[in-house]
Amino acid sequence: MGMGMSEIGIILLMIFGGSLGLPVGMPPGPEDPMMFKVAPENCVCYATWTGMAKLDPKANPTEAWMGQPEMVAMSDKLRAAWRGSIETKAKAIRDPATAAFTRFMLELADVAISSPTAIWVTDFAIKDDAPVIDGAALISLGDETDRIEAALENFSVELAKIDSKKFGIEAVEVEGQPAYRLILPENASEVYLALRGKYFAISFGKQSLIDIAKNSQTDAPKWLTDFRSELAVERFASMSYVNTKLAIEMFPVEEEPDLKWFLDMTNKLYGDDLQSMAWVSGVDSLGFLNRVSLRTAEKPSGILSVIDRGPIPREWISDIPTDSIVAVATRLSGNEILRMVKEIASDAGSEEEMKEVFAQFQAVTGMSLEDEFLETLGDFIYLYYKYDAEKPFNGIMASIRIEDEMSFPAIYEQLNKGIEKLLEDQGMPGLKKQTIADQEIISGGDGAMGMVSWALVENQWLFGYEAPDIARHLRGPAEGKRLSEQTTVEMLYKFGEEQKFGGPIAVAHLNLKSLMEIVWPFIGMFQDNDQRIEKDFDFTWGDVPKLDVLTKGMQPSMTAVYRTPTGFQMLMRQTYPGSSPIVTIAGIGTLAAPYGAAEYESAQVIKSMNNAKQLALAALNYESAFAKFPAAYSQDADGKRLLSWRVHLLPFMEENELYEQFHLDEPWDSEHNKALIEKMPDVFKNSNVETPAGKTTFLAVMGEDRVFTGPAKAGDASSKRRLADIHDGTSNTALIVEVSAEHAVTWTQPEDFSGDGKSLLEKTKGIRAGDEMMLIMTDGSVHVIPPQDAEMMENLLKINDGNLVDIP
Repeated sequence: MGMGMSEIGIILLMIFGGSLGLPVGMPPGPEDPMMFKVAPENCVCYATWTGMAKLDPKANPTEAWMGQPEMVAMSDKLRAAWRGSIETKAKAIRDPATAAFTRFMLELADVAISSPTAIWVTDFAIKDDAPVIDGAALISLGDETDRIEAALENFSVELAKIDSKKFGIEAVEVEGQPAYRLILPENASEVYLALRGKYFAISFGKQSLIDIAKNSQTDAPKWLTDFRSELAVERFASMSYVNTKLAIEMFPVEEEPDLKWFLDMTNKLYGDDLQSMAWVSGVDSLGFLNRVSLRTAEKPSGILSVIDRGPIPREWISDIPTDSIVAVATRLSGNEILRMVKEIASDAGSEEEMKEVFAQFQAVTGMSLEDEFLETLGDFIYLYYKYDAEKPFNGIMASIRIEDEMSFPAIYEQLNKGIEKLLEDQGMPGLKKQTIADQEIISGGDGAMGMVSWALVENQWLFGYEAPDIARHLRGPAEGKRLSEQTTVEMLYKFGEEQKFGGPIAVAHLNLKSLMEIVWPFIGMFQDNDQRIEKDFDFTWGDVPKLDVLTKGMQPSMTAVYRTPTGFQMLMRQTYPGSSPIVTIAGIGTLAAPYGAAEYESAQVIKSMNNAKQLALAALNYESAFAKFPAAYSQDADGKRLLSWRVHLLPFMEENELYEQFHLDEPWDSEHNKALIEKMPDVFKNSNVETPAGKTTFLAVMGEDRVFTGPAKAGDASSKRRLADIHDGTSNTALIVEVSAEHAVTWTQPEDFSGDGKSLLEKTKGIRAGDEMMLIMTDGSVHVIPPQDAEMMENLLKINDGNLVDIP
């Protein structure tokens, strides 16, 4: 069975994903202070990473893991596959300038992913349904400067040979220095590229490029230096930052109802609690670490209020075994959760449904959910999972700590009676009670996925799958196998004390090694050592190292969350490298940049081909409805031409509202109809040809021996041509042609192509590389082909000359 992209993607994510993303800047190279200097004072989001240093397997467990020969070989193969895929795409590009630009972007991305790089956004808005972004990226080229200069020079030479505006990139000057301006389709932002000494800048907007030079002469902004100081690491690898409050304010929520609803819910969850956040990653002698800081309101009122509790005493996690696959322990408030749920339900108009839930709880248990039940529960819970191959669901255990040990036993008894009565009323099996090692354990469910068991043991309310699972938990982990005894946990508590935070308010444990050992056999069922991710991407399952290599020296990941004077902090330690969300997004975007350049040409062609195909299908639908093709133009009783066939196809392109605005008995340039020219539908646009507003380069093939003819009679929008009249076959007869910008016509104007084959070749010159032309055939097919001889073109234009043509 074949191995596809999704399966290999899962493996690579597990290997390289770390806890939070793509490990760019690992292992860390030397920091470049310029990456911090250029960061703006008013910043919505920011990400930076260092260059990658040479691996030193003796430095720490993370580099030892990355430095295994098999891991190095896989990394090299992935990088080569990425380069090879883009180079293959570049070779297929017909236009030399596009190909040169693709190769330049490939070289730039290759340098950026392994060199000091910073990316930031200062503003975001929507203008005329297009995104407007202010921001920039700066890449330190270092020893790779000559390589990038050479690639840029090669692109410049090719760009000078063509109409740069048509291509979408033009050479300009900014502040007296050379740069390139990108004209992005469907994007209101101007993008500038500029080489500045040993740095390469990419900016959204001219001002952002100017600001890079200005900021390079200043110190790093205070927000950045504050977070760097707060989240200090021995060897810095990456950092990302989000000003959440500013980011939310920038979204144009009034124009986007769905977004407004989402942000309203977000505001309900977070309120003004979360003001900004930052992630810093790096390594020290113990391996990879990630530190996160959330700056919040002094007293959170949203979702963060749920975990705004005291530290977890270390002995409270002594019941959790170290051989758990995953374990989470946290302080949280049940009443705070309920308060938020009620507020959200009220805003969503579900207040009555919530009241019904409370009433049903009271009817079943005989007690109030808020005032009696939740008041007796504590604010500490933990959950862990131990895998058992024979009973994979049995390893889940959870515990809720009881606050009121005196009152809760009676409530517990009352709750069980209520559940028993509910099951009885619904005709379901009752609760099963067992005594194991002098402990009563209650079970409910049908023994399938719905089974659950519970027990009240001193100050803990325990939950498991079956009664023996709870009994096993009560025996407790063996000496040295308790999570609380682990050195990594001791370090987490010690860190909190050193930072004067106190103990953690939440702890998480993930044994990735054990998890991979469990899922690996299942993934292996779908493997195919020789199948590539995609045709041009030379990487297969066989290039992924064996499981013993992937898990060698891998220690469990440990994460702790602390309450701090300014908000919350997280510390995570693990063997395998990771990163942060924004650095991951930025890194993936960097890697994808050459793909975007390589696909630019084909995307433009495909867009135009899709528009052309819609025109052909509309004409065929017209013929199906009226048993005749539309006339090339309509005319009045005096034989005066009125409106083009393009107008009369509007109802067949979901443009009936526009069609009804036309005065069909008036010419295209009448005072009324002339005002509708600016409303030209996008389907008549050609992304390969730049034309004035209201003009199209899609012309009908018109003539007595062509598909389009004049109207059958005055006042009729249909011609005399039927589908059955096309004796040469619809796949051999041109319906519509694409002409160059100088031959474009106003879309409502009754003007089309009526020339011969030689004339068509002249009118299609210069549209794309090699003078390739687009032909839209009467069967609805669309072809982009090199120029042919005039005789062949003539044969394609006629409907019944008997000369069939092989279209390249």
